Amino acid sequence: MSDFKVVHIVRRYGLVGGMEGYVWELTHALTDLGLEVEVICEQIYGSPSTKIQINTVKTGTSSPRWKAMLRFRAEVNKLISEKHFDQTSIIHSHERSLNHNVTTFHGAPLDVKNNWWRFSHLSARIAAWKQMEKDEILGPQVQVVLPVSNRIKDQLVSLYPKIHNKHVVTAYPGVHPLQLREPSGDDDQYSGSRFVFIGKEWKRKGLRFAIDVIEEYSSQFKFCTMDIYGPRVSDLPRSLRQHPKLVCKGWSKDIPWSNYDALIHPATSEPFGMVVPEARSNGVPVLTTDLVGSIELNYQGVIALDTSDNIKTWAINLANLVNEKENKNAEIKWTWRQLALKHLHEIYPLATQSLG
Repeated sequence: MSDFKVVHIVRRYGLVGGMEGYVWELTHALTDLGLEVEVICEQIYGSPSTKIQINTVKTGTSSPRWKAMLRFRAEVNKLISEKHFDQTSIIHSHERSLNHNVTTFHGAPLDVKNNWWRFSHLSARIAAWKQMEKDEILGPQVQVVLPVSNRIKDQLVSLYPKIHNKHVVTAYPGVHPLQLREPSGDDDQYSGSRFVFIGKEWKRKGLRFAIDVIEEYSSQFKFCTMDIYGPRVSDLPRSLRQHPKLVCKGWSKDIPWSNYDALIHPATSEPFGMVVPEARSNGVPVLTTDLVGSIELNYQGVIALDTSDNIKTWAINLANLVNEKENKNAEIKWTWRQLALKHLHEIYPLATQSLG
């Protein structure tokens, strides 16, 4: 049992998104290791462990997201002040908060070096986000900054040179071991290749490019289809809804991985890309881009290409992935328990430098 406790900050506590899922899994894994854990949030989704103390703050009315975030961090600061957390409490944020000792940085930072930002001072929204981001990582009480990939770490170091005054440690998301599932049974008579695309933000995840890839694959090798998870049918343009090789499955909590020959994930920008380790933990090979953070884990069953490579190259590599039997073996590089152990033995001891 550790001699400190950790208070995690997240607006939505539950398995409702990539960041939120990260917080849920990490806090439960830390609890399993015997650490005392509290959570500060606006809303709870699901049934968290009874060992985790939940503190809720007032939920704001619907408004621009940046205003809602400013209101949330004000409510969090008020609660922290009222609770008078003792000197053995580490405050760990996953949001644009204040007064935390540790922050996990889940997305890409605002790129102030782009020309698009030349007139950003004219936007109250952009100015607020920029200041909140700066407060989150450079606040005087912040001891540790945890980007979820080295890709994000490099961006933060480039944009914020003063971050060298902090401990910057990459903290990859994990997976659960032994995720293999039985086939769903709905493809027993299927003779072609079957691929899967996952991502509610289907434009950024590269859906149109993925379609070009499967069309080329079908013309070069064998007939194929692709199931799409994430967007609703109504979210997609009619041309995609009526595409003969596509089946839109909408949102699903569980993906029937065993039904698919490969995941196609040609994202144009992906801080980590949780679908990649999830696919590999289920023995599904992955064709993705070199802009996805999770390829840093060096999976055997993953091929990462440049989007500038021609479609024939993508199709050939997809065929190579499907035809290599070893790519169907499950690969687990990093688990939630390992992430929790890293926090317990490496990250939180660094954060205690600000306590007392």
